[in-house]
Amino acid sequence: MLAQPDGKNNVKSLYIKFLSIFTAITILIGALIGFISYFECEAVLKSQFSNSLLESSKTINNMIGDRVSAAAEIISLASQRDFVINADIDKIRQYAENAVELSNYFYNIYYFSSEAKLAVAAYSDRRDVKMYIGLDYNGFKNEPNMQNIHSSILKSIELKSPMFSGFFYSPAKKLLFTYIVPVIRNGKVNGVISAAIYANDKNFQTFINALKSNPDQFISLFDSQKRLIAATENAPAAFYTFFASLDSQKIVWRDAASDTEPCLIISRKEPNTAITTVVGINARAVGSTLANLRGKIFSYALICILSVIFISFIFAGTLVRPIKALIDGLKRVDEGVYSYRIEHSGDGAGEIDDAIKAFNKMNEKLYKTKVIENIWNERWND
Repeated sequence: MLAQPDGKNNVKSLYIKFLSIFTAITILIGALIGFISYFECEAVLKSQFSNSLLESSKTINNMIGDRVSAAAEIISLASQRDFVINADIDKIRQYAENAVELSNYFYNIYYFSSEAKLAVAAYSDRRDVKMYIGLDYNGFKNEPNMQNIHSSILKSIELKSPMFSGFFYSPAKKLLFTYIVPVIRNGKVNGVISAAIYANDKNFQTFINALKSNPDQFISLFDSQKRLIAATENAPAAFYTFFASLDSQKIVWRDAASDTEPCLIISRKEPNTAITTVVGINARAVGSTLANLRGKIFSYALICILSVIFISFIFAGTLVRPIKALIDGLKRVDEGVYSYRIEHSGDGAGEIDDAIKAFNKMNEKLYKTKVIENIWNERWND
């Protein structure tokens, strides 16, 4: 009789091999899915941060643009009123004083007569304006601070159209835009209204601070000469110098530098006022969110891997069980037990089930042959 192989050890070895393969494949696939999910989530997260920064910059720019546009609309409508067209100085003065007092749009409002003389002046700080009355805007061309306004008034009169003449700063360091509107009467310019419009009023700093959606977010505003208007935090000058030179509407990931931490930033310019808004968020905020994301992905991946490994134990046992039964059957045949049958449902599919059926048929034939052989031997011996 042939030496009997250790079927139990062979089956155990096969079981371990199956389990090892399933486990290795599961861990590999789980790790691959985890890495892909992390990098995809990182891209989505940065995109969400970028969209948030873009929306913040839009909100600020729209607020400034709407503010300046609303104030400009007030002056444009005032230029079309009958008392302005007819040069009713008393009513123009009353209107200008009410406008600077009741709204927070205007730093001052001037009305120049058709003779280029300042006839009305009103300031938000209610200063005495008697010293200004009678000034000729043609004399502004020799004053360095007023040359731009002078040229803008002349151009506005020539075009018979309102226009912005640029910006300047009030004594309180508030940014102001000068808006000039010619007063038209019977197709001719009958006067000029000039208004200094606040781009950032006393509530502006509170407004931009309230827009910070994250403690690590920062907001900075610059004028057209790249000078800082307002910011949500104090930082070195180099910090703002870099931001002032950014391309408009381009989201940038800036690596660490001597003056700043790594950060995600976007710059946006308001077309009507040329104010540049820079909104950014420090990398530590993005990094902490990504760290939480990594932890969650690792936890979920580990749970999935352990679940699949547990299922692999069951699956490996289900797969090895009929093989073990087949090995046991072959062992019994080797022992001469031809009547042994492997129990199976009979409705299975696959090579292993076919092998079991073939084994049972083979053993049945061997059993019949053995029975016939025994009967023949008994009769022959008799």
